[in-house]
Amino acid sequence: DAARPCDFARLPLVALGSRVTARFGMRHALAACLCVLVPSSAQRFAVELDSPPDARWDDIAPLYRAPYSAAISSLTADPEKRLVVQLVEAALRASPSLAARIYPGDLMAEFASLGRGLNVSAERVAANALLYDLTAGRRGDGSSARACTGVVAQLANGQVLHGRNLDYGSADQLKPLAILVDFKRGGRVQFTATVFAGMATFNTVQKAGGCASLSPWSLSQNERDQGDVRSNWLRLLSGSAPATFAQIRRVAEDACSFGEAVGMLRALPLPAFSYFVLAGSQRGEGAVLARDREGVADEWRLPKGRDGWWLLETNYDRLGPPAPDDKRRAVAVRFMARYSPANFTLGAMWNLLSDRSANATAGERGVWNNETVYSQVMVQPPPPAMPTLHWQRRGDYPEDPPAPISALSGEVGAAVRPSDVQAVAVM
Repeated sequence: DAARPCDFARLPLVALGSRVTARFGMRHALAACLCVLVPSSAQRFAVELDSPPDARWDDIAPLYRAPYSAAISSLTADPEKRLVVQLVEAALRASPSLAARIYPGDLMAEFASLGRGLNVSAERVAANALLYDLTAGRRGDGSSARACTGVVAQLANGQVLHGRNLDYGSADQLKPLAILVDFKRGGRVQFTATVFAGMATFNTVQKAGGCASLSPWSLSQNERDQGDVRSNWLRLLSGSAPATFAQIRRVAEDACSFGEAVGMLRALPLPAFSYFVLAGSQRGEGAVLARDREGVADEWRLPKGRDGWWLLETNYDRLGPPAPDDKRRAVAVRFMARYSPANFTLGAMWNLLSDRSANATAGERGVWNNETVYSQVMVQPPPPAMPTLHWQRRGDYPEDPPAPISALSGEVGAAVRPSDVQAVAVM
């Protein structure tokens, strides 16, 4: 579907209509108009889940052939990493039944669609999409991945905001691949994921349609470098656990509320350790899960009262110290100390994700840094208010200043060129 400018003047009428129809049993009415606010340079696509899975990405993948090749070359430049990916590719080709356990349901057929468009085999694309599970683990030098920040904050009125920075190595090569994908069924958006072109799976998603149209929720995943990475390989290649990002897609398809999403993520068997950051649409619906392969190592939640109003996750266990050269936590805590539930806003969340003020001599590192690929704020207010998703693919660090949230919200932003931002909607 072609993206069309959001008509902000009529959004309250759409929401009111959704509320009325919901009273008469139409649970999906709220998903009729999901407003997504993105920079004009972003690419946004629709994947129709009613289409044959081996054709779902045919119109998208060919557009990214060159940047995909460049990103994979950078991500697998290390010979050992490249060899592991090649061995997994061979295993997937030799055993379709193993491939189906790692990527359940339609996913291998979708990888066939992606591979055809990218001019590589389905098994190669599927193996590349396993890089998280193949590399996330305790490192020999004791270091951890300096990747990703997740924040959940509860305002005085009970509304919950979910902020997310995705940081990763080879950021400059990954940025051109970052896209928004609306997964649709029956022509209506079920959930919107931030996807790297070339993957049928993802680790950032907002579900505000389908069975969640009256109880929208959002999820982001951060790397947790615990355990021996070779155990990850064993769990994958023995078929003991599907890929982590495949599990996230399953949650996006099946969970109808914040509570259901949390319950699924507590129980799913995983090949690698992870942090999951979630937010819902009601007071107290915010959580961080620190997951081992078989269960929950720690869980912290937003209270339903007014104390303890925000949660933070920066790739480290909450009671453990961060890496000496990656104290993003200190930067974020200092920023949040300036606020309370009464004066924290959507703009404040965006400013936190854009904060690069860090004392490098003390080991601090900006929340926005040279490995930040994109930033995102997801808001799921209680229906009938409209869920929103505010997203920016980051420019060069630190030369390109981030767009202020006022511009991402369709308002005038003095620091933003008119071509930088547009608002789009799917009906």
